[in-house]
Amino acid sequence: MILSYLHPTNEQAGLLSNGALNVHKQIAQKNGTLEITQVIGDSHQLYIFMRFTAPEGTVLNAERYAFDGPKSGFYIDGVHSNYGYGWISIPDENPNDNVTDFVMTIHGEKSTMGHKISLDLEDLCAAAPLPDKFKPILTGKWSASFNLDFKDTSKSYAPAQSVKVHGYDATVESITLSPISIAMKLSSANIQGVRDAAEQMENEPRFPITILYKDGTSETTAQSAFSTSQGYNAIFFVTPFEKVVNDKEISAVSFFGTTIPIE
Repeated sequence: MILSYLHPTNEQAGLLSNGALNVHKQIAQKNGTLEITQVIGDSHQLYIFMRFTAPEGTVLNAERYAFDGPKSGFYIDGVHSNYGYGWISIPDENPNDNVTDFVMTIHGEKSTMGHKISLDLEDLCAAAPLPDKFKPILTGKWSASFNLDFKDTSKSYAPAQSVKVHGYDATVESITLSPISIAMKLSSANIQGVRDAAEQMENEPRFPITILYKDGTSETTAQSAFSTSQGYNAIFFVTPFEKVVNDKEISAVSFFGTTIPIE
């Protein structure tokens, strides 16, 4: 399932297999069976791969699936989590059957590796492409707990690089790279101004990062999930890569016109 979502090359698949965790937990209810198949993560990004099988005769052919947000949640080591999370549907090879695959994505400043996660998921919802809203289609509760014993292959750097972000002076305090995401902590005396400017950018990346590779190629990241670090004039944000990257082949990153070497 990981391979069908991240589409790695053979070399990249090897990078992923080193950190992947097989879970294979099944939770069966009258309105469907949820199977948690695999987990992969790094210091700040976590993917939980799931398969939902509805009762016979139910066709799961919607564009997007998720569990009801207000009713669902998760706990890390028994504590209600304030990590950000979302859902991504995996393209269905057989859209007219009763099975669908999707990914629960979790991101935050603290690593989840080695901790225990408890999922409390309620009511499967479906939606057409955005801006359509999710609506419940199968009621029920699906709960499971398991240890997040994946291998974190992230590497962190502390460049302390000055940069101007959305017109404000700031400093890149840290960069964390892995095959699946890039994370950055940004400090500024005007952090609220930076945050307000970013929140106004609804249809384009708020903190775009261009990845510069050793072979001369580059790519620019898409949207970032971000939060203000508590007790600190900083913004922390995580950007998942749209496909797996070999982070060892990254020579530098460009952020708001400033090139930061990775070394």
